[in-house]
Amino acid sequence: MFVVAACGLVYELVAGALGSYLLGDAVTQFSLVIGVFLSAMGIGSWASRFVRKNLVQWFVGLEILLGLLGGASSVVLFATSALLAPLLPVVFYGQCAVLGVLVGLEIPLLVRILRDQRGWEEALSDTLALDYLGALAGSLAFPLLALPFLGLSRASVAFGFLNLAVAGLGIALVPRGRKLLIGGLSAAAVVLFALLLGSGRLVGFLEDQH
Repeated sequence: MFVVAACGLVYELVAGALGSYLLGDAVTQFSLVIGVFLSAMGIGSWASRFVRKNLVQWFVGLEILLGLLGGASSVVLFATSALLAPLLPVVFYGQCAVLGVLVGLEIPLLVRILRDQRGWEEALSDTLALDYLGALAGSLAFPLLALPFLGLSRASVAFGFLNLAVAGLGIALVPRGRKLLIGGLSAAAVVLFALLLGSGRLVGFLEDQH
């Protein structure tokens, strides 16, 4: 929970920074990003009620999807800005909404997974405590470590790998259907690794297209 909370907050910060850079008006963009993310997280939390079986499999799959989409989010926005500029606001806020829904699904699923081992009270309190601490870690890591050493395009990719790492650990707890999850995890890791190596040159090329 600590790791996934940090990743979720970093995706939100990346979106806010990119919105300010690509769309302008930093105050408006950060306000809208926060609003869209939080409302989408609420939708994700509500939608989690429809996941009734195979909770661990769902959680692992969610982490793979979130790692891939969140990790590639900055490059996708740079590409949209360069190649399909009129669609940038739609893609930007659509991406924020999708990531928010996925992040919102995480806490309810984790609470229900831990409930059987610890009971409702401990599962809920431990999960929320780690969620808030992870958010603090993400808010510190993004400006102090990720941006100075990786840059905006690689920061999201690096945290995407953390989501994949959580998924990799979770696969060990999956009783069946591991092959499909391992295949998805491997494919997502290859995509993120390629972006990590080439995102700098790719973003530079895309910015030259303006």
